[in-house]
Amino acid sequence: MKLFTDFLLVSGIVINAFLLFKVIRKSKDSIPYVLLSTLFATSFILLVNFYAHLHDLTGLYLVSFVFEDGSRFLVSVLLFLYVKSLFHKNQYSFFRRYWIHFLPYVIYLIIISVPLALTMANLGFGFEYLSFLQGTQNFTLVKDVFFMGYLIKALLEFNNFKSKIENSYSTMLNRDFVWIGQMLAGALLIILVDLFFSLYQFWNVRFSFESGYISAICLVFLLGYLMYFGTNQSSIFLPDFMVDYENPIGQSTEPTLDYLTPNEKVSFTERLEKVMEQNQPYLNEDLTLTQLASEVGLPNKKLSLLLNHHLMTSFYDFINQYRIEEVKNKMKNAKYEKYSLLGLAHLSGFKSKSSFYRSFKKNTGTLPKTYRKNLKKSSPACTETFRSS
Repeated sequence: MKLFTDFLLVSGIVINAFLLFKVIRKSKDSIPYVLLSTLFATSFILLVNFYAHLHDLTGLYLVSFVFEDGSRFLVSVLLFLYVKSLFHKNQYSFFRRYWIHFLPYVIYLIIISVPLALTMANLGFGFEYLSFLQGTQNFTLVKDVFFMGYLIKALLEFNNFKSKIENSYSTMLNRDFVWIGQMLAGALLIILVDLFFSLYQFWNVRFSFESGYISAICLVFLLGYLMYFGTNQSSIFLPDFMVDYENPIGQSTEPTLDYLTPNEKVSFTERLEKVMEQNQPYLNEDLTLTQLASEVGLPNKKLSLLLNHHLMTSFYDFINQYRIEEVKNKMKNAKYEKYSLLGLAHLSGFKSKSSFYRSFKKNTGTLPKTYRKNLKKSSPACTETFRSS
C-alpha cells in the first residue's frame, strides 16, 4: 500500500510541476495567471508535504507543513478569486479590493502553523496555547467549512460568468467552461471526502490509516485530469474572453431604466434582420456583440437592449438560432449531402461540437442525427435546393 501511495504522490508532484510550469511560461502578468500559479504552487507544496510524511523526511515535512497546514484557507480563496478575476482587467484595483480575503490564512499561518512547526522541531519554543489542538478535530472542521463556503461562492460566480458571456459572445468555448467547472467540481469532491473523514474522527472514530492520504490521492487524479485538458487545449488555462466585471461587454453601468422607443424597436429590428439575412455575420464563429453592433450601425448598448428586453433573448442564443437554420438548410441541399454533421456545423458558424448539439436540441427539440434521418425519410431524393453558404 505504501508503494502504491508513493507512486501516486510522485506522479502527482510531477504532474503538478508540469502544470505550474505551463502556467508560469504562459503568464501574461494578468490576475488569473497570478492566482492560478499560486494555486498550483500551493497544491505542489501540499503533495510534497504528504510525500515527506510518508518517508519520514522530517526537515522537508516541517518546512512544507508551515504552508500546508492552513492551505484550505488559501486554496479556497484562490479558487474563488480566480473565477472572480475573469471579469477584471485592472490588477492593482483587484488586489486592493479583495486582499482582505487572504487575511484568515495569514492569521492562521502566524498564530497556528508557524508555532506548530517550531514546536514539532523541538527548538525550545513554548506555545502553551497550542495544547488545546491536541487530539481534536475542531480546527480541521473549521477549515473544511471555510473551504466549502468559498467554493460555493466560486461556483455561483462561475454560473454568473457564463450568463454574462452569453450576452457578449456568439461562441462559448465549452472546453474552457468544462475545465473551470470541473476544477471546481473536483475541489468540491476532495473537500467532501476530507469532511467525511473529519466528521468521523470528530466523533472519536479512529482509522488504521492516515485519512489525509485519501484527499491527496483525489488531488493527484484531479491534477492528472486537468493536465490532460491543459495539454490538449491551447487556451485551457485562461479563456480568451475576459469580461470586465464592472462593465461587461454589451451591458451598461447606467441604470436599467433605459429603454427603446416603439419606433426604435421596429427600426432596429428591421436593420438587424436585414444584416443577418444579407451579410450572414453568424457564419463568423468568433462573432461578438461589438462586431455585430458595428455592422448594424448601433451602439453596443442599444443592440443589447434590443436583444435582451425586446426580442427577449441573449446574444448567444440569437446568433445560434440563425446558425441552426443554416445547418437545417444545408441538410436539405443536395450539395451538402455528403458532409458530416460536424462539417455542416462548422460551415454554419459553430466552433464546437458540444455547443452545436446543445443549440440544435434546444431549437428543434431533437438531435441533429435524428433530424437529418427524418429529413431523408420525408425527402429521399434530396433534390430540393436551398440557399448555400
